[in-house]
Amino acid sequence: MVSGVLARWLVGMAAFFATMGRTIIGKYIPVLLAVTAFVSAGFQHSPANMGFFSLESGFGGGVDWATVFAGNLAPAGLGNVIGGGVAVAALLSWVYANSDAPKAARLNPDTGAHRRAPVASHDSVEP
Repeated sequence: MVSGVLARWLVGMAAFFATMGRTIIGKYIPVLLAVTAFVSAGFQHSPANMGFFSLESGFGGGVDWATVFAGNLAPAGLGNVIGGGVAVAALLSWVYANSDAPKAARLNPDTGAHRRAPVASHDSVEP
């Protein structure tokens, strides 16, 4: 189950890094590092495991789904829920709730999403 918690923490942080980067490189490098750490550590992520076990059974592998569920998918799934809910969502909620910046400055009132710095477009540049 610890492997599932760590897997979901890394996947959740990769998604967080992708939204917080301001440039393509600023998004790509942290996501690449988080996913590389997840894969190289061999952590258990239940959606990835479902794909793996489905492919194995499709190619004639002897998958006993009851054993797979009890021995892998249930513990990994429970760890993924704990990792996503506690290690990512609750931690980031706590950090943003205790931030010094006023809430109105952090969130867009229309969508609730984080505000981004305006990006100059080619249409706004006069020849």
